[in-house]
Amino acid sequence: MQEYFYPRPLHEQACREEVSPHLRRWRVKTSLVYPTEIRTSNSPVLDNLALHETSASANYATKIVSLPVSPHTLLVSGFFSLNGSDISPNAGMKDQVAALRWVKQNIAKFGGNPNKVTIFGESAGAASVQYHLLSEMSKVLDFWAFTKSTSASFELGEYLGLKTSNPQEMADYLRSLPADSIMMGALSQFKMGNPDSIRQSSLTFVPSIEYDVPGEDKFLTDHPFNLLREGKVNYVPHIIGLNLWEGKMFAGDPDEDYWVDLDDDIEKLVPPELGLEKESPESLEVAAKIRRFFFEDFPFNDDAALALIDIVGDLTINVGVYEIAKLLTLSPEPVYFYHFVYDGGFYFMEPMIKMMPMADVEGPTHTDDIGYIFYQPDETEGSPEDLKVRENIINLWSSFAETGVPETGTEVKWTPISASSFPYLSIDTELNMEENFEKEKMQFWNEIGYHSVDNRML
Repeated sequence: MQEYFYPRPLHEQACREEVSPHLRRWRVKTSLVYPTEIRTSNSPVLDNLALHETSASANYATKIVSLPVSPHTLLVSGFFSLNGSDISPNAGMKDQVAALRWVKQNIAKFGGNPNKVTIFGESAGAASVQYHLLSEMSKVLDFWAFTKSTSASFELGEYLGLKTSNPQEMADYLRSLPADSIMMGALSQFKMGNPDSIRQSSLTFVPSIEYDVPGEDKFLTDHPFNLLREGKVNYVPHIIGLNLWEGKMFAGDPDEDYWVDLDDDIEKLVPPELGLEKESPESLEVAAKIRRFFFEDFPFNDDAALALIDIVGDLTINVGVYEIAKLLTLSPEPVYFYHFVYDGGFYFMEPMIKMMPMADVEGPTHTDDIGYIFYQPDETEGSPEDLKVRENIINLWSSFAETGVPETGTEVKWTPISASSFPYLSIDTELNMEENFEKEKMQFWNEIGYHSVDNRML
């Protein structure tokens, strides 16, 4: 087995820096500085659109990968939007564009090849990658891709003390408030424990279609599905994937009262996006279909926890990721899909998951594959199987960054998906190619009209 160098901080230094030209404010930031022994202007670049702030250059045995990690803002600080005001929407995405431009212009000085830039992200970072595929602002950056609202703004302002229908008045008022007050107000709008839906969370501030702001370029000009349908996409080689139990993190706390409430009102199973009137025959029929498909004849109790995790994972992440992957097959470039199923010791979210009600459910949840890429301060030595899975993942990711084709290092060849077939790589202790990812489930959601690609692409 090869030995790998995992980035660890050499030292920390505090510095002052402007967060972005869009936010127009300063803050103190801790920069983590990482050492590297090899400088070359020909190493591929993995630009990480993650949820933390650091930068690194990693030496993976015979492979050199420069790894700049781009800090970016989320929620209200990144996606505040007020049509009719002078606030530029999608500041979080424009921050990332600025960071990518910097990488393109400067990465050679840090040993990277500006002509081999791959952007990747996890969770919100993965969504960011998808948005960059749809933006003219990102088009000239020449990268490869890797994944894993106005009404809300007025609601936030009212929560913080001003009720008005004038967008500029609201913008000026919010500018007068401390940043921490705005952030705490925004967090209060993060919907948790929705009593009317099985899905436990929803985001209130997300990327939005942009209105005109003098002197500002637009990042997003139309609905993503319209841009995909019209082929207005930055088509590049692409990896996209999911973890086994994505819903474990989002399934909430299904205690006895929860199951009783669900049994009394099975319409909580109906996705609100379907727009069905509660207690209508259509809504009741869909609820019954979902119950039969996922729960079969099992009663609503703790024995049905896996079915609950399955549904929440589908509604929160799985169906959307699957359909984006299908839509990307319109691309002339290859699209590779993976499913991370390995149950090991390097879980990224393990400390948080241990405190959650679903801790006993074995298998990786949302973001856990990241633990096999980055060193963690409290990381254990890892079993031989853990180290093997880590080696496989790093080989796949670094070879993709170098050539645009992920190499398994075995006789297994990772085949891209197409409009007519959906092969995917199952990442466990061994790497295996499988066919037709969750075929029955994806067909089921399509048949009841939830996020139907066919309907949206008409």
